[in-house]
Amino acid sequence: MKLTAFALALVCSIGAHMEISRPPARTSKFSDYWKKIGQVDYNLNAPLSTKDGFAKPYPCKGAPVGASQATWRSGDTVNIGFEYGAIHNGGHCQFGNREYYMNCLDVTLTGGPANGKVTGPENLLANMPGAPTIPEFNVGGDRADLFDKRPTITLP
Repeated sequence: MKLTAFALALVCSIGAHMEISRPPARTSKFSDYWKKIGQVDYNLNAPLSTKDGFAKPYPCKGAPVGASQATWRSGDTVNIGFEYGAIHNGGHCQFGNREYYMNCLDVTLTGGPANGKVTGPENLLANMPGAPTIPEFNVGGDRADLFDKRPTITLP
């Protein structure tokens, strides 16, 4: 029985990272569009980096812009679905983990400002070459101060 429990624990820990499944992320196995054009990344739940360096480029793991996977109206509440999950004793969340799993979504936004521009804080870039480091929360603090220092940007 102990061996079975140990084996199940290993199986659970192998699939412990996350992928945005609804709406599907760029190159997702959950997207009919990406499957149809043959550009599915079956390892979207892996981080950008490995112990040997950065295996996938930032941002979006180098995935090209694709077809819109959903239409959202400005100001509405949206539902996001995740495949798998990971508990790493914290990290910051911008629909991502501190390792920048970096699933990117292509969605159509409607009902926004007349000029089409959106203003808000820039994403925090951390734990990448040349960027600040955010340790796991139980190992040295959360570095929440970095969020307050993000510049405000306007997207066209």
